[in-house]
This record gives sequence, structure tokens and C-alpha cells, in this order.
Amino acid sequence: AAIDATKLSFTQTGTGAVARTVDSKLEDVISPKDFGAVGNGTTDDVAALQAAINAAEAIVGPRTGATDIEAAYAVVDLGGRKYSISNSLTISEAIVLQNGAIVASSTFPINNYCINIANTAERAVIQRVDIDGGLYSTTRRGNGIKVNAPRVHISRVYVNHFPQFGIRLFSSGITTQEVRIENCLVREWQYDESGTTTFSLRTAKGISIEVADIYVINTTVAQCLTPLYLSGALNIIDGCHFYNGGASSSTPVVVELDN
Repeated sequence: AAIDATKLSFTQTGTGAVARTVDSKLEDVISPKDFGAVGNGTTDDVAALQAAINAAEAIVGPRTGATDIEAAYAVVDLGGRKYSISNSLTISEAIVLQNGAIVASSTFPINNYCINIANTAERAVIQRVDIDGGLYSTTRRGNGIKVNAPRVHISRVYVNHFPQFGIRLFSSGITTQEVRIENCLVREWQYDESGTTTFSLRTAKGISIEVADIYVINTTVAQCLTPLYLSGALNIIDGCHFYNGGASSSTPVVVELDN
């Protein structure tokens, strides 16, 4: 017989704990598998992933004004699995996306971003997520993360294989500032792939900061045309390693300034 999780109780260990239903307990963390995702790295899971993100955002709720603080934070946990996507994912509220991998499929629109963080997603968090733009022969399909919101936190994220941008910070309709990128690894190409030695295949900016008041800490960017691109002021770059950039071995570009 089926077990009704709404009628089973769960009580956490500890003084003051109260009984909850198992159904309520299972709602604490949202999984894409709750929405039909497979998570095998080849099946297209974009609809299930977006549905999981939307469900988390419904818990958080939208801001009602400039000074309103949302609930912090509803969590989408990828459960250590790899998910293939055929189009972009959009984060629109202050949720946490964590613990897994996302890879762009062979039909992903070239130059779209795997993850778009919209201008309503102040304080969104991406942590412990690998993002692969998809490498098919020497074609990279998707860019990594586009951030158009303030106070976003990107931590322990690995971004790989992107035609234009690994992580891009810019402003449109809102001031994107106080974003933190820390303990990340960003590579247009892996060290032993053709883009490392075939310099014409290097086309991308690893981290592109087009705004002010951004923090990049303990992060490595390599095998890109421009590992770090800066066109905003008052940014803090601390304890980072930018190397193996440029369009030739004789004219390496590590950091490009445009301000």
C-alpha cells in the first residue's frame, strides 16, 4: 500500500523540536527531479530545472519595494547530478542554486547564457555548480553566467567552454554592484584542448566586469582571450590568478582595462 507522507510525522532531534509531517519536511529543499528531471547529462532537463527554480522563487516571493527584504533563501539542490539544457535558465529572485553540474546541449542557442540572473534577483546565490557551455568539435555553444542584479554571490563555481563570456556582470535597468565572485575557476578551454595552443580559437572574456563595486576573490581564470576584462571602477580583485591569455604566445593578454 502507498504511504501518505502527509500523515507521517517527523521530529528533529533537539530541545524544543516540534513534529512536522514528512511531506512538509521534504518541501524544505527543491530538486529538479521533483519536476521530472533525469539528471544524466544527456536528456534535456531545461524545463524541469526552470520549474524547480520557479518553485523556489514562489517561496521567496517578489520584493514589494526598494527596501523590502525577501525570505532568504529557498534552495534548489541539484543533488550532485549533471543536467543537460537546450536553452537558458533564468533566476529572478533571491534563491540558492547549488550542488551539481549544468551542460549546454548541442542544440543550445550559440552565445546565449546558461544562467541569466535577472535584475530582480538581488542576493541570489550560485554555489558548488559546474557550468559547461558545451564543446562540440571546436564549437562552444553557451556562455556561462550573466549577472544583472546587485549583491549576487557566486562561489565555488567552475565555468568551462564559452564563446564570449564565462561570467559577465553588467547593468540594465538596475545598478549591479556588490557582487561577490569567490573561489571560482573559469576556463574558455581546458589546458590540453586545442584552444590552448590554437590561439585563433580563443574568443572570450573569462570574467567581464562592466560595472562598479564588485569583489573577485581567490579565483583563477585561464585559457581565455582575455581572462579579466574591467570597464568599471572601484572594483576589488584579491588573491586571484589570471594567466595563459591572449591571441598569441608572444602577445599575452591577462587583464584588459577600459575605464
